[in-house]
Amino acid sequence: GCPFECTFCTIINVQGRKSRFRTPDDLEKIVRDNARRGVTRFFMTDDNFARNKHWEPLVDRLLALRAEGLKITFAVQVDTLAHRIPRFIDKVCRAGAEEIFIGLENINSDSLEATKKRQNRIEEYREMFLAWKKHRVFIVCGYIIGFPNDTRESILRDIETIKRTLPIDALYM
Repeated sequence: GCPFECTFCTIINVQGRKSRFRTPDDLEKIVRDNARRGVTRFFMTDDNFARNKHWEPLVDRLLALRAEGLKITFAVQVDTLAHRIPRFIDKVCRAGAEEIFIGLENINSDSLEATKKRQNRIEEYREMFLAWKKHRVFIVCGYIIGFPNDTRESILRDIETIKRTLPIDALYM
């Protein structure tokens, strides 16, 4: 689940707005069981790990496992406000995050407002990405085209703006 109300999102329509999560003990068991099989790369399937109110105990457990010598890495999905959470980026990266997926969605504020994606602050995008880029992470973003005010020209212009101004490694459309 996800606490936000974006109208285009399937997550809140299918899974609701209340997050479900595993405990640190559950996470440790999953990581250890898989590591014994040689699997050390994971994808945290929280729809928005930054909004999991238990993110820090989970990350602390991953840090403890790494301190034991488990070479685990993972990808995680977060929102565009995760950089505002004290210690979040640093701890997640120290715990093994190598890839970050962010629902950028669009760089047109009218499109974001029309879909109730009010938490995305396009004026903070560059600062947010630079905060992640202080660490060695691969940034993947979701981008939506086809909003009512999108035109071929505006889409091409926005893509050029993204390429020129935002340190993103991959963009899914």
